[in-house]
Amino acid sequence: MLVIRDEQMGAFREAALCRWIVQSLEGCYPERARAQAAGLYGLVRDAVREARANGFQGDHDLRRYVHLVFVLGLDFPGRLPWAVRVLKDAGLDRPAARLAALEQACATHLASTEAAGGR
Repeated sequence: MLVIRDEQMGAFREAALCRWIVQSLEGCYPERARAQAAGLYGLVRDAVREARANGFQGDHDLRRYVHLVFVLGLDFPGRLPWAVRVLKDAGLDRPAARLAALEQACATHLASTEAAGGR
């Protein structure tokens, strides 16, 4: 009889989650995902860990956070002061509220970066 331990099931679930997020990134950013194909799964895996460390747990919240990492870079919370402020904002006690604030701040950041000529 084959016995699958809880740790093994957890690893299977984690791998399935990462594959689902990779497919999401490939659908939203096909060219960029193709260009990063060799390291994409590893990036997603690391970003999921970072998301959990920041208090995000649900699959959809993890996917949203990974999309931010894909656009801004894995180090974005340490590199962009507005991200740290949002992540530490005690008024944003629900993960969904923090993600919405991060996504809005990201959109503002990208628009201002684009307006400044990509700098």
